[in-house]
Amino acid sequence: MVVKTQWADGVEEAGDGKPVRCDFCGTKVPFGAAQCPDCGTAVKAPALVEEKPNWFRRVGAALVIILALVAAWRWGEYYLSVRPKRGADGKPAVEGVTILSQKLDKQPGTALMFVRGTVTNHSDVPYFGVKVECDLLDKNGVSLGKFSDTRMVLDPHKLFPFNIALLDPDAVRYTNLTVSAQR
Repeated sequence: MVVKTQWADGVEEAGDGKPVRCDFCGTKVPFGAAQCPDCGTAVKAPALVEEKPNWFRRVGAALVIILALVAAWRWGEYYLSVRPKRGADGKPAVEGVTILSQKLDKQPGTALMFVRGTVTNHSDVPYFGVKVECDLLDKNGVSLGKFSDTRMVLDPHKLFPFNIALLDPDAVRYTNLTVSAQR
């Protein structure tokens, strides 16, 4: 009877780093051999794991980075569209048309009076049919009617200097100055 060592030095190991053994006698089998060199039993060769090329990993990593950047860009666009807009002073920006200034002016040498002021369009779109209107009051506070000035179109970020003529000689003051417009 001859006793052989199971793991003789100098015999190659399998490609994945683990030695291949004969299932019948336990002898180390050279990598790639179909039979055991001792007993002749057929040996199952380990399946070779084919390693993916390095460029495949790089393309995958680049794709993940590109998708992350696109997602961040889209989220940023969404965030900017829903957050409240702020003006130069840090307060929320005013949308639409508003009255910036107003005053009551008497025409020198006549009984005519005017309500003069400025309306602005804060938005990025034009407004149509801009109308500034006020109630005219006499010295007892009784309403004498409504007076107005209009402009057909007020372009984005432009001013409309209004001038409401108060033609009633009993008029002393005005109230309820309002502005209306259509988008």
